[in-house]
Amino acid sequence: MAISLFCYSSRAAEDVKGILDLLAVQYRDFFAEKFLISSIDDLKNPTTYSDSVLVEIALEYGMRASCLFLVDLNDKSAASLLPTVEAIIKNALGDGNVLILFNNEERR
Repeated sequence: MAISLFCYSSRAAEDVKGILDLLAVQYRDFFAEKFLISSIDDLKNPTTYSDSVLVEIALEYGMRASCLFLVDLNDKSAASLLPTVEAIIKNALGDGNVLILFNNEERR
């Protein structure tokens, strides 16, 4: 079973990319092998049906999302570190600028 954190942000995709690049360097022990950060999907102008659905999902939680990225659990033995990774992301992006959904269903 795959474990993914769907991370929606109201910040611009370019800003989020810069922040995530810094996190990958600062927290190399997390993001080198235990967790993998996907590329950023820019949702500002949804051009596909799936992008439109993602925008709607974020709106259900009160977030006007500009972009989305995933954090996938790569090392199953690190599952207990998910709350730590969530806290790192919320701290870096600002708690009010990010919505984290466990497997795109449960708010974290």
